[in-house]
Amino acid sequence: MTPGSTVYLGPSDRSCRSEVADAPKHSLSTCWGLWNPLPNMLRSNQISCIDNSTFTGLSSVRLLSLYDNRIASIAPGAFSTLHSLSTINLLSNPYVCDCHLAWLGQWLKKTRVVSGNPRCQKPPFLKEIPIQDVAAPDFTCDGVEDNGCLPASGCPDVCTCSDGVVRCSNRGLHALPKGIPKDTTELYLEGNMLSSVPKELAALKQLSLVDLSNNSISTVDPYTFSNMTQLATLILSYNQIRCIPLHAFDGLRSLRLL
Repeated sequence: MTPGSTVYLGPSDRSCRSEVADAPKHSLSTCWGLWNPLPNMLRSNQISCIDNSTFTGLSSVRLLSLYDNRIASIAPGAFSTLHSLSTINLLSNPYVCDCHLAWLGQWLKKTRVVSGNPRCQKPPFLKEIPIQDVAAPDFTCDGVEDNGCLPASGCPDVCTCSDGVVRCSNRGLHALPKGIPKDTTELYLEGNMLSSVPKELAALKQLSLVDLSNNSISTVDPYTFSNMTQLATLILSYNQIRCIPLHAFDGLRSLRLL
C-alpha cells in the first residue's frame, strides 16, 4: 500500500495498526474503526464488520467501496456521519440477515445513496434476496448471536441507547438482546416476537418503564417482576394473554400504569 492510501483499523490497538500499515492489498485484518487518511476504495480486502464509529469525522467522503470483503454485519448508524455520501458499493459480501441487519434494510429503502442492491447470504431461506426487500419480521435473532459489530458504547447493536433509554422495537426478537446496560431506565421491546416476558429483565433493577406491546406473549409467570421495584409503567397490550396468574405482578411497588 502506498503512503497516501494507508488505512489504520483499530483506533486503540497498536498491534493492529502496525499490521495493517505494513499489509499489502487483500490482507487488511478484521480490526475495528478507521483512521485517516481514508481511501475511497476499500474493495477486495478482508474487512469482516463495520462498527458504528468507523467513519466518524469523515463527513466529506462521497464515494465508498466496500466491495468484495468479508462483511457479515454492519452496526446501526455506521454511515450516519457520512453526510456527503452519494455512492456506496456494498456488493459481494457474506451478509447475515438477522436482527442485527434489520436497520440496514430500512436504511437502504429510504436513502438516496446508490448502494448496488446488496444481497443476503444467510440464513439459507434469505440467500440472494436483496437486503432492502427482506420483510421486517424475517430479520430475526434467537438472542444467542455473537456479533462482533457491537457499538463501542456497549449498547446491543440491534438497539439504540441514549440517556438510559434503550429501544429494541420491531427487530423480530425472540429473546432479550445481550448487553442491555444495567442502568437502563426505559426499555422498549414492542413489535417483536417474544413469547414470554424475558426473565433477564429482573437484572435491570433501575427500570421505570417497559414496553412489551405487540409481541406474542401468552402468559405472565408468577413473580416475574418481583425485583423490579422501580417499575412505574408496564405495557403489555396487543399480546395473546388470556389469563393472569396469582402473584404475576408481585414486587411492582411503584407501578402506576399497566
